[in-house]
Amino acid sequence: MIIGYGGFAQTSKPMNDYYVMKDGKVISMKGGKEATLAKTTKLSNGEMIMKDGNVKMKDGSMMMLKEGQYVDVNGKMGMLMDDKMDKMGKMDKMDKMDKMKMDSTK
Repeated sequence: MIIGYGGFAQTSKPMNDYYVMKDGKVISMKGGKEATLAKTTKLSNGEMIMKDGNVKMKDGSMMMLKEGQYVDVNGKMGMLMDDKMDKMGKMDKMDKMDKMKMDSTK
């Protein structure tokens, strides 16, 4: 686990229910069920997550969730590592490398 500024921890999957920025929308994951966040929600640590992806910290400062970034119900933040997305990214890189090899043989 990597700990960074602001309590960010990178993990493959949050341990609790969480909110994640996905395709420009905040998605609520509760009990394994996915739903678009419809209203501002207060987390157990006093922080608040807005439906546009802004998170209001306890000190009043704001930060915006980036694509794939999550905050769990306790306020812990990190990046969601999606195996499917990772595999697709690797496939895209492989396809580009294959194309470069084919172009260089012309």
